[in-house]
Amino acid sequence: METLLSPEKTHLTRRAALLKYGVEKLSAVPGKTYWYNKLAQVRPDCTFDRFELYCEEQLPIVARLQGLAEQIVSKGDQILSDEFPFAHGRIMFLTSDPGYGKTHLVEAVINHVADKRPELLGKMALSRGHFLHDHMTAASEYGGASVVIIDDIFSEHQSIDALHPATDLTSFMNFITMLYERRIFALITSNFRLMGEDGGILGKVAQRDKVGRVLSRCKQVLAASGEIILPGKDFRQELAVRQAGHNFTL
Repeated sequence: METLLSPEKTHLTRRAALLKYGVEKLSAVPGKTYWYNKLAQVRPDCTFDRFELYCEEQLPIVARLQGLAEQIVSKGDQILSDEFPFAHGRIMFLTSDPGYGKTHLVEAVINHVADKRPELLGKMALSRGHFLHDHMTAASEYGGASVVIIDDIFSEHQSIDALHPATDLTSFMNFITMLYERRIFALITSNFRLMGEDGGILGKVAQRDKVGRVLSRCKQVLAASGEIILPGKDFRQELAVRQAGHNFTL
């Protein structure tokens, strides 16, 4: 019989799992180490149940990410035992304006896995703010992780036009090549569109990739999930309204 834990106990269990598997480095495969894993930063209150819906259009997106979390759990034995557990590389790309809840949702995916199969965190990597460093000269393999979450890619830039061909786009192309060859799954969030009226990130890649090999691979790994646009509004502004006039507390 399954033992039901109290919310407080569940949070402690989740936090212990994140600390065990997410601190300092990830070495899922001998000889491969990723030193910038940020799983320990995941907030325990970022769950699917606590995501505040602003419109009906958000419902299928939340359900899709819940389904993703369940798929990771259901493939747990394969992920743990096989260096290459997936038949193909895949990307799910979540985009919106700032403050719409992208980070909450990807942390909800991680927290769901931590609750159901905490040992899977040892095959997952959370990257924040290190994308250029990770892939500038040669693509990082994220310590051999099979599931890679890159939160807020290219956050250091203010527009698509600021992406530099020799640094940012080269890093993105190196990453796509690594993902395609190692057949990993990547969940990526960004304030920028992957595709769109201005061409998005892939439009810039097309200008750099004269042969078209990387762009072709990118289209393949995006085919099943593609770009997901999260509607809503800036929740940080909502929090500011709610907190206005309250006494300051840490």
